[in-house]
Amino acid sequence: MKAVFLDIDGVLNNAYSKTRAPSGAIGIDGDKVKRLRKIVEETGAKLVLTSSWKTDTGEDRDYMVRKLKRERLHVLMHTVDERWNRWEGIRRWIERYGRDLEAYVILDDEFFEDYYSDPGKEILRPEVKDHLVKTEFFDEDGGLRDAHVEMALRILKGQEV
Repeated sequence: MKAVFLDIDGVLNNAYSKTRAPSGAIGIDGDKVKRLRKIVEETGAKLVLTSSWKTDTGEDRDYMVRKLKRERLHVLMHTVDERWNRWEGIRRWIERYGRDLEAYVILDDEFFEDYYSDPGKEILRPEVKDHLVKTEFFDEDGGLRDAHVEMALRILKGQEV
């Protein structure tokens, strides 16, 4: 099995996105979902939600599910973690469900505290560094770009990045 650990904000949208979720929050851009579909289709990877959207239970969650479903995507599961300990949630998920995990990629626009292996936050953990595709939220063309898709594909296919 291959897994995509998926953040939403900054990956499937950006600060300039015009789309809106039912709550009025920034929505999900269709072009970025199509790029995500390419990753999933070419690798057979499963989506594991790491985003703060995972705790939404109302209209915004339904909206997210619909946006993904339009591109024949669905979230397999989500991680469980504290807000600023994203790696901890990913690590727990891998320990619990990743027995057959061949490869994984982390799509995220943020560096969380526990992504680092040192107190000075200068060295990313190898388990993060070798798997992270870092996107940008505040760029006009931010979120998942074609170059990110290519990097994610190389990681999931075990090719050099």
